[in-house]
Amino acid sequence: ANSIKLKLGINLKASGLENTIADAAILSSSTGVFTSNIDNAKLAYMQNLPNTNPLYVDLVFSGRNDFVVAKPFVDALVSLNDPRAKAYFKPTYRAVDPVTGDLVTITGYKGGIVGSKNSQARFTHVSSTIKAPDFSATLFDYAEVEFLLAEAAARGIAVGTPDTHYTNAIIASMEDWQVANSDIALYLAQPAVAYATATGTWQEKIGKQA
Repeated sequence: ANSIKLKLGINLKASGLENTIADAAILSSSTGVFTSNIDNAKLAYMQNLPNTNPLYVDLVFSGRNDFVVAKPFVDALVSLNDPRAKAYFKPTYRAVDPVTGDLVTITGYKGGIVGSKNSQARFTHVSSTIKAPDFSATLFDYAEVEFLLAEAAARGIAVGTPDTHYTNAIIASMEDWQVANSDIALYLAQPAVAYATATGTWQEKIGKQA
């Protein structure tokens, strides 16, 4: 409840309306929010229909083979060497060999153009983890809470520092996706990721990672 109240407070603060109410909501809720991934609100699904992950229904049970992942999301992760890509996507796609004209398997990620017809075979697919019938849905998690707290701090509300909450949020997300600690450290060490050196306003830094 406090985590939801925090989100409502942040949204109200961002609107520029009722700042006093927004600040009070943020400050009063911030000490009772999620404090680790143990608190994550997830909806558990089962192995058998009709209680399965809806993505399993759409991407597997339906028999449809026309879904690919979108280029903007793929490119954003690839450009930052994001280790979560291994959890989100299958690690291969297919391309035409310029010599033989045959389709060959390429290791890496290639997203489809949004709004265009994309041949499924030639672009990256969703991972088997996400398509599993019992893959849980995340309703609200610790990573989102920490990004909200980062925004609150950046807006001058005394709930810690943007840098600390931003870093905590990234770590929480990666740990939830079972990324190794060494890979998390490498990701955070990149100048394009570290809060102090990432380009853009605080809105851009936090928004991009969120």
